[in-house]
Amino acid sequence: MLHTLTVKNLALIDALEIDFTEGLNILTGETGAGKSVLIGSVNLALGEKADASVIRDGADEALIEMVFGVEDEETRQVIRDMDLPLEADGQIILQRRILPTRSVAKVSGETVTLKQLRMLATCLINIHGQNDQLSLLDESAQMALVDRYAGEEAAKQKASVAKAYRAMNDIRKELDGMHDDARMRQREADLIRYELAEIDEADLKEGEDEALEAAFRKSAHAGKIADALGRSMALLSEEADGAGALVSQAIRYIAPVTALDAPLEDLAAQLGDVENLLRDVTHDMEAYLAENAYDEQTVREQESRLNLINRLKEKYDSKGTGIEAILRYRKEREEELARLEDYASYRSKRLKEMEEYHQKALQAAGKLSGIRRKAAERLSGKLTDTLRELNFAEADVAIEVLSDADHLHADGCDTVTFLIATNPGERRRPLGKIVSGGELSRIMLGLKTVFTDAQEHLAMIFDEIDAGISGKTAWKVSARLALLAANRQVICITHL
Repeated sequence: MLHTLTVKNLALIDALEIDFTEGLNILTGETGAGKSVLIGSVNLALGEKADASVIRDGADEALIEMVFGVEDEETRQVIRDMDLPLEADGQIILQRRILPTRSVAKVSGETVTLKQLRMLATCLINIHGQNDQLSLLDESAQMALVDRYAGEEAAKQKASVAKAYRAMNDIRKELDGMHDDARMRQREADLIRYELAEIDEADLKEGEDEALEAAFRKSAHAGKIADALGRSMALLSEEADGAGALVSQAIRYIAPVTALDAPLEDLAAQLGDVENLLRDVTHDMEAYLAENAYDEQTVREQESRLNLINRLKEKYDSKGTGIEAILRYRKEREEELARLEDYASYRSKRLKEMEEYHQKALQAAGKLSGIRRKAAERLSGKLTDTLRELNFAEADVAIEVLSDADHLHADGCDTVTFLIATNPGERRRPLGKIVSGGELSRIMLGLKTVFTDAQEHLAMIFDEIDAGISGKTAWKVSARLALLAANRQVICITHL
């Protein structure tokens, strides 16, 4: 539930803190009292887009903070799975700070993205505003309600329809992109053959470019390496003042006195190890120089090979990922060439595959239609009962699901229409053609009642759900809100 809402320097609000309770909370007042600012501040705290215009005149920033208590363990675990902080007692704090050029969102002190904030909001609160009522008039929204009511069974079939439909569409796009003109196909095939020959002639090996770049770097700087090693060897030599000569001299000084004290023998041995190590290092340097002498011909060959590889990268590796990408491109073009060379056979094969996917999509769509009709019947009955409790004494709701296999899409082949009659003797007509604003508010409240039975953990905000009603109808709506509030927190913004 929502415990506290704090607002500072937002629109007309200087500073405001509201404590909410369990059950039913009512925010009421005359037009202009600031109710819309409050719902706006809640939406901002939950991740709605914001700009500097919402900051109170004369203030540097606006701040909205909401403190929630999360009681059920399932929701707590969902929040933990989002890698968001949650206090041991289930308290979670959402904060949105709006500055002139940016905004900062935090959850319990940890900075988050607006996307994370919006995802978290779906676990904490359900907001209904007047825009939701208007969306109810859209047939796609009505279909979404039926699918939601049908649950996992509908979701599974929708996924099957979408998968087959996308595969069918992908083949259609591919075939549309292939040239029916024989001369154009021939020109494309000739271009592919040229590209394949150019890549094959280079005889590329995976990883070759990286190894060659390292070898070229060493070969091109062989002189610099030789100079460094030569100077180092001079310093380590056994001639003149070289390190080797100095160590040998130290050994000659200490050798005569080792018999006078046993520990001196260890020191002499260590010096001997140093002398041997210097000789080994010097020997290894000499061997390296002998094996890696500067060879101008090698450098030219390596540079030429690198230039060839880089030129092929520019042509065939648009993402700059290396030789592997060029070889993948070659494979793709080789497959394309095979399709072009046997165009008729390939097209026939793909058309057959497209039809198979079409039939799979139709089959899944047919099952989905059946699921929707059953769900629509249950939902219309439940909605009818709910509306009669909201002073639609003679309400009669039906949800029509019409199927047309010729109009298959990713969501199936159905159109869903909510039909309603609100007075005795009337025939049912589409929702958008008969309801007033007040009637639409009650229908939406009825739907909210139906769909929130399984979401008792969510706090609910109704923003003028009772718009356009009064008298006995208002009492009926208030009774329904009180019933909802028996098992969850409900916050209602109202003129009544």
